Amino acid sequence: MRRIAIVVAFVFAGVASAAAQETPTVEVFAGGMYFKGDAGGKGVSLGGWNLSVAENVNHWFGGAIDVSGAYGSPAGIREFEHSIVGGPVFSHRKGSLTPFAHAMIGAIRNSRGYLGASVGATRFTAIFGGGLDYKIRDHIAIRIFQADYQVTPYFNQRQDNYRVSAGVVLRWGKK
Repeated sequence: MRRIAIVVAFVFAGVASAAAQETPTVEVFAGGMYFKGDAGGKGVSLGGWNLSVAENVNHWFGGAIDVSGAYGSPAGIREFEHSIVGGPVFSHRKGSLTPFAHAMIGAIRNSRGYLGASVGATRFTAIFGGGLDYKIRDHIAIRIFQADYQVTPYFNQRQDNYRVSAGVVLRWGKK
């Protein structure tokens, strides 16, 4: 009976330490992004980049700051979108896969230009979404996808924007 108790104790200790090792303290994501903007009922497709830094409080909760930029020239008009947002991140860490969800608020800057003239505006924005990371090694993962809905009041109208990102996640520390 005593041997069984010792084996059970070692198993639980091993499971607890393995679970603790799976949660990095800090995660840095860098990747490419596709941005679908709603410009007065006309869809605008832009390409760009997405960076984020997340700090995990425990294995399921953390906070992140996300910065992104999207660029393009639909209909010959140069369009730029830059945003910085932050908020909570909720993760479910199980094995190599980590699905996550986030809700972030911040600011977005839109600039449009044609033949040297440009107009721009900085507005409040909110982003709701999530994604899926696949751990390759302890310190590196692939963000298979991150899909977000972004709402922004631009030019006296509500805009419903969407963005999809994919890239690499670098992970440091252990919780």
